Amino acid sequence: MPTRLLFFFAFLFCSASIFGQRVIDVDKYEGSALNFFKTVGGEPLMNAKFVRVVEGTPYFTERWMKGNVLIEESEYRNILLRVNILETSLEFMDGKGEAMVCTMPIKQVILKDSVKGAQYHFVHSSFLPESSELKQSWLMELVSGPASLYKLEKKTINETRPYGSATTEQRILNTYGYFVSVNKELIRVKRTTDIPELLVSKKSMLLDYIKSNKLNSKDEKDMVRLINYYNSL
Repeated sequence: MPTRLLFFFAFLFCSASIFGQRVIDVDKYEGSALNFFKTVGGEPLMNAKFVRVVEGTPYFTERWMKGNVLIEESEYRNILLRVNILETSLEFMDGKGEAMVCTMPIKQVILKDSVKGAQYHFVHSSFLPESSELKQSWLMELVSGPASLYKLEKKTINETRPYGSATTEQRILNTYGYFVSVNKELIRVKRTTDIPELLVSKKSMLLDYIKSNKLNSKDEKDMVRLINYYNSL
């Protein structure tokens, strides 16, 4: 191979290394763990904040899970994480096993559920197309492609004072919504039959698919099936 071509391919390789996303496995390199902790900042978790909660949870799940965190152009893998839906924050275990809250903007979080054998992919709303309905929120990515589907879990606190009690009790309530991202727009959908109205270039095919497969109008799995079908066309 001519010398010029060798230099050209060497340059391409170096460019990919420089401009590609950095992947850092925190499990394998202690220095990487320290680098992650410095990058995300971190404040000690206030454990007393939710002591009056008698029902529900501020978290996606109370269980700590290993997962990956994307910050700017770096991905840190295998960190113990917990996603706080109520406060739109991310908690992690530091090198001493103490719970901390990230203070830096987080782009994406991937939780690995070893119990259920599942993965949950969260994207912060500030890194998605702007929507008047979303301010600071975590959205779970259900489908990725030319059209993407996201699930919004919203948590609110309801306080009540039991009869004869001097203190209030808190209950955390959940509501859910779904958003389709297409053509750099993020639009709420309430039912499966809303989706063909957004993806008009394939509207008739999507309506036929809904009818022939008897998709449920408000079933999350059927929304996923329909978006996956659209992306396959």
